Amino acid sequence: MKLILETGEGFNNSNSYIGREHIIQFMPSSRIAKWESLGVDGQVDALILACRFIDNAFSWRGAPTHFDQAMAFPRNGLFIHEELYPSDKIPLKLIQACVMAVEIIIDNGIDVFRDSGERLTQSEQIGQLKRTFFDNDDSTGIKSSFSDINALLKDFWFNKKPNVYTAEVLRR
Repeated sequence: MKLILETGEGFNNSNSYIGREHIIQFMPSSRIAKWESLGVDGQVDALILACRFIDNAFSWRGAPTHFDQAMAFPRNGLFIHEELYPSDKIPLKLIQACVMAVEIIIDNGIDVFRDSGERLTQSEQIGQLKRTFFDNDDSTGIKSSFSDINALLKDFWFNKKPNVYTAEVLRR
């Protein structure tokens, strides 16, 4: 898949907030060798997955700048500390959060955000609502990494989505 950067224009086909060539500016030197070992295709996959995860993990303040934009940012009506954030800019903290998500992928594998089945502890269904509970064991350090991402982006979202369980409406 091709990496298409969102630069603040609200493109309808973008899939990343940061390019492969820029990520090492934000990444700790201890992870650069692992990043480079992913190869071009692995790097592109990691960036797209990390940015998609960050986009979908929060209920963002404001509204998308363009009705057909592919990603959560840029945003209209986004106030940070009572100041209107420019609707044609991608916040640096968002880019940093995507880098942190890439680091989670580097440390835990490409499937870390795709498959949480190993941590599934209980699932229940009540009518149309299905609720799934996951193990809170943080032996991998992933939970603390998510806490760091939450803290970094706290000014940009209303309420975080639950990270202990997910609820989904089943379609028939």
